[in-house]
Amino acid sequence: MQLFGAVFFVIVSTLSVFSASVSAFSVSSGSFGLGRLHSSKFLNQGRGELQNRCHVPSRRNAQPAQWAALVDVTDATFKEAVIESEVPTLVSFWASWCGPCRMIKPVLEDLETEFEGRMNVAQINTDDNQGTATEYGIRSIPTLILFKDGERLDTIIGAVPKSTLEAKLSSRV
Repeated sequence: MQLFGAVFFVIVSTLSVFSASVSAFSVSSGSFGLGRLHSSKFLNQGRGELQNRCHVPSRRNAQPAQWAALVDVTDATFKEAVIESEVPTLVSFWASWCGPCRMIKPVLEDLETEFEGRMNVAQINTDDNQGTATEYGIRSIPTLILFKDGERLDTIIGAVPKSTLEAKLSSRV
């Protein structure tokens, strides 16, 4: 019976030490699927401080100053901004809930800077501007359409790598 008591004491002691260490640290999923290490002593220091201590880069508001802002067009401004444009215009048909649309946006902003003066890059929210999306047969997003002199030159469906977009655009712009 004494042996059972001693074994029980060792097991309970081990479990309490393990439980304390588990409650002090836990891994949870962060934005963009990155794991974050949370420590109870860091929880009150705020998200930014916690990320700095755990070396998890923040992607919120991470837009560098050199990125160009994409031109937002609507059903009402589409003709003037895209069809009547003097330079070719790449239009991104997107929606705020679309993950691939958000993934490709920094690539489009880079292309806007890279092709500055030779091509415009615009975006149109398909949820808010269904007339234009219907007119051009947009069935999946993101869809990129290159317009030149009021006519559709090329269509790219889905989030594609920057190199693919550069190759297609270089030959057309």
